[in-house]
Parts: sequence; structure tokens; C-alpha cells
Amino acid sequence: MTSHISTTTLSGADQSFSGTLTGASTLGNLSFTGSGTKTFANNASTSNFIVSASSTVVTPTALSISGNYHNDGTLTTTGNTTYLTGSNPQSLSGTTTFNNLYLKNNSRTGTTTFNSALTVGDTFTADGSTYIGLLSGATSTIANLTLNGSSTAPISFGSTATGTKSNLIVSGSTVVTYTRVQDSSACGSNGGDY
Repeated sequence: MTSHISTTTLSGADQSFSGTLTGASTLGNLSFTGSGTKTFANNASTSNFIVSASSTVVTPTALSISGNYHNDGTLTTTGNTTYLTGSNPQSLSGTTTFNNLYLKNNSRTGTTTFNSALTVGDTFTADGSTYIGLLSGATSTIANLTLNGSSTAPISFGSTATGTKSNLIVSGSTVVTYTRVQDSSACGSNGGDY
């Protein structure tokens, strides 16, 4: 299936997707509606990824999203990694709960904006030149945080509203290099500031 530009809407009863869903067979915009569980059997790449209120989606081992993400339903990501690979600003809204989340949108052309509190059950990783905006006034919770900036490609990390803090709790390990932080309050699970 090749649907780089179109929108594919998946609705109805339980459905399973398999085959090549990456590379030349990258999916276009994906929209999930209706009841029933939609399950990916193979890794997949897509542009926009939208889950409606009554839908349940089980992600593949690796899901790459190059556009925006919105989830009002249920997303099961246990043991899986979601990659944000856009080359323009990306926006995430609705329920933003992931197992592993890897930001590879390092084009320096825009921010990856979280318009809801973020929850990452395992590891949140970002490459250099990434701009990250967490929802101002909200508390995001991450188990392990790895920000891989460099002197020539630093990461910018902060709030979605200048002058209003976003809150971040990291309960496990942190590896943070060459990261500019603004309007963010971060602490470990024991409440101590970083």
C-alpha cells in the first residue's frame, strides 16, 4: 500500500495490519475511528496519526510519525518505541502516553510541542538540534530521560508559554548534554530539583 498524501481512515471491528508499512510503502495520514482494536503486526511510518475517542490502537515495535499526533482514544505502546521524525514543527495533543519516545525532528525549523501532559513509561530520548515544548502549567512524567545535544547541535527544552513553567518529573536515570532549558521546573521522584 502506498498512500503518502492521502488519509486512510480505519473504522469498525477489530483489524490487524501487516506487510511493508515503511519506506516506499509509508502510510499517509492515519485516522482511527469506531470501536474495535486496530493492531499493527509490522513496523509502520505515517504522517499525521489521529485516534478517535472510541478507538483502541496497538502500535508496532517501531512507529514513526512525521506529522502531528492526536489521541482521544486508547493507544497501547507496551514495549514499543514511537519516533517523531518530522522536518517541520510537530504537535502532540490528547492523551500523550508512550512506552519509549524518541524525538528525531532535528531540522531546527520548529518545535515539537506537547499540548497535553506527557507520560513516558520507559525512555524519552531526543537528538541534537531538537526543540521541545512541554505544556505550560502541566506536569509531565518520564521514567528515564536522555537528551543528546552537542556543542554544535544543542537541544532547546522548555514550556509552551514563555514565562510560565512546565513541570517535569523524572523517576529514573537522566543523561542530559548540551541542553538549553527555559521556563521548566524539573525534579526527581523524590522531589529534589535537578
